[in-house]
Order: sequence, then structure tokens, then C-alpha cells
Amino acid sequence: MSAFTLVTVEDNEKSLKSSAMEDNSDNVDCDSLQLKDTTDTLQSRLENTEAKLRAVEHDHSMDLETALIKLEEVCLSK
Repeated sequence: MSAFTLVTVEDNEKSLKSSAMEDNSDNVDCDSLQLKDTTDTLQSRLENTEAKLRAVEHDHSMDLETALIKLEEVCLSK
């Protein structure tokens, strides 16, 4: 092989490695974006679930309070 051929082969190898590194960087960026999207989605679902739980707890609390008031009224009327 001539010196020109060696340089060309080395340049091609460097170019391929550089291209692979850029592709890998794109994959990392894509993975990072997917992770962010997934995290945001899960956070939103968690917040919605917590809000629903608070609403149900409030409803049950009101039901218990109403039942207690009725029980007190029955006890006082006797």
C-alpha cells in the first residue's frame, strides 16, 4: 500500500468513528428526550391520582361526618 492509501484508509476509519459517535450522541439525546417525556407523563399521572384520592377522601370524610351527626341526633332524641 502506498502512503496515500494508508492516509485514505485512516481518514475513512476516523470518519466512520466520528459518524458512529454522532449517531450514538443522537441516540443518547433521543433516549434522554424519551426519558423526560416518560417522567413528565408519570408525574402528571401521579398528580392526577393524588387529586382523585384527595377528592375521594373528602367525600368519605363528609359521609362519615353526616353519619356521625345523624347518630348524635338519634342518641339525643332518646
